[in-house]
Amino acid sequence: MPAYVPPARRGVAGLAQPQSARIWDVVLHFTPSGPFDVAGCPETILETIESEQTGEVATRHFELPADCDTDTIRAVLDWFSKATAATSEQFPGGDWRCQMVFPPGLTKDTRKLLHIVAQGLGLPTFSKGLGEERRLAVHGVAFRGTPEMEAEMALVVARKKAPAALRERAKLIWRWGQ
Repeated sequence: MPAYVPPARRGVAGLAQPQSARIWDVVLHFTPSGPFDVAGCPETILETIESEQTGEVATRHFELPADCDTDTIRAVLDWFSKATAATSEQFPGGDWRCQMVFPPGLTKDTRKLLHIVAQGLGLPTFSKGLGEERRLAVHGVAFRGTPEMEAEMALVVARKKAPAALRERAKLIWRWGQ
């Protein structure tokens, strides 16, 4: 039986890759006709690797070095906070659909750091998914107070209302996997 390799260190075929060689594929969702503008994006995010538009939501995939420091993460999230606060006649409160989704496979510590930095800038954050598919979604400032945020909060509360024994078992399994 091969040695266990944590999700954050798995490569394409499940083989370990050094963390410094990894790049995060960060997905950015926003309303194309809205006030959000990607032009001021910091240089720490490399070029757009893919861009698409489906219906009312545009999607851009950016690459961010996985070994970036806290200041770089703060700069990217600070830009995102300011860009999502932009308003227009059609969007007087800003674009509530803006969100930055980080890839699955981040370590617990990395997700925690992203949560802390984003929440320090007033950005709502939610982790979604289980195990290897757990990913972090950072929403724009306009997301606060929307019915969509209330629905996300209701999901978080519902998960916490699971029986204590089930929650403890899930935590035990999660710790074992780390």
